[in-house]
Parts: sequence; C-alpha cells; structure tokens
Amino acid sequence: SVVSHELKTPLTAIKGFAQLLNKQADKAGLPPPMRHALALIDEQTNRMVDLVNELLDVSRIQIDQLRLVRSRVDAVALARRVVEQMGSISDFHELRLEAPDEEVAGLWDGPRLERVLANLLENAIRYQPQGGTVNLTLARDGGRLHVEVRDHGVGIEPHAIPRLFERFYRASGPLNHQVAGLGLGLYIAAEVVRKHGGELKVSSKPGEGSRFWFDLPLEA
Repeated sequence: SVVSHELKTPLTAIKGFAQLLNKQADKAGLPPPMRHALALIDEQTNRMVDLVNELLDVSRIQIDQLRLVRSRVDAVALARRVVEQMGSISDFHELRLEAPDEEVAGLWDGPRLERVLANLLENAIRYQPQGGTVNLTLARDGGRLHVEVRDHGVGIEPHAIPRLFERFYRASGPLNHQVAGLGLGLYIAAEVVRKHGGELKVSSKPGEGSRFWFDLPLEA
C-alpha cells in the first residue's frame, strides 16, 4: 500500500507533462512520430495508474477496508463510455452494447463499476484472439440491473472456474503465456460487485467462449 502511494506521485507528474506536451503539439509543429510517442506515453501511464490502483485495492480488500464512494450513476451512460474507450484496443473485435434506451440508475461507485466493466471486456478481447463480436448486455430485472459480458473465445477449463476469482490466480491454457496480467482484475471485480450487493458469476466451455454476469440493486 505504501509503495503504491509512492508510485502515484511520479506517475501523476509524467501524465500531466505528457498531456501538456500533447496540447502544445500543434503549435510546436511536432512531426507525427513525436505525436505518436507522446500518445504512447500518456496511454502507458494510464495503464500504470490502473495497475497501481489495483494494488491499492488489493491491500484494502485484504484488511476489509475497501470503501465505495456511492453517487447516482446511470449504468447505460457508463457502459456506453466504457465501450467507446475499449473499442480502440483491437481492430479485430466489435464491442456490441445491448441496453435500454432510457437511463438505468443506481447508487453505485461509478469509477469502480467502470473498471469492472473495462476488466471484463478487456479479458473477453484478450481471450478471443481470432477477433469477432464481444457482447455487453444491460437489462432491468425487477428491481435489479443485470449486466453480462459474453465472448466466443478459447473458453475456460472446468477445473479453473472455481479458482477464477482468487487473488493472483491465472488459469492455465494455450494463451496464458501470451496474455499479460497479474491475476488481480477478476479478484478485485468480484469484490467490488460484492460490495455493491451482487455476485460476479461465470460459465464457460473450452472452445466456446465465456459468459460473466452479475446483478446490482437499482435506485430506490
């Protein structure tokens, strides 16, 4: 936890100056390769910030100090934003959102719920290397919001499913050595969903893809 906090200071400075340079790129007449380099610095800094936040959340979960900052959140708008952000990860995948036209609101921790969706979509993309469609579905189910991410990738071996939400656990498989990760994303996502009053679940078959879903209570 202490190390994670210390890492945030230089990362904040790097990100701030990268964004400043990006804003000045047009005025300075920087060539495309330099602009691309600046964009990569900003992108990779964001990735490092996410990793630091994951480590901080792990330390909080371990001592049962993960606290949600709740506010009124429209899940449909949040999902659209995540799909738009994640759409740039791969040119070979189509992220398809199925959601109500009207807002679906609840008292949730928006940034953490956003990271849950981003993690599930990123995993779906990673483990569907052949490309294709990844579906994110939002639907009202009585007084709850149903959220589901489905891919058509390599799937998960049955023996790995019971351990999938454990800290640092990574399922073995043909893609495991090719896909980077600490085995923390699903562990944190499951805890965040639990703190919101839901349960993250999974069903999968090797070669047929995976389905992750959870339900959250809606705004009273």
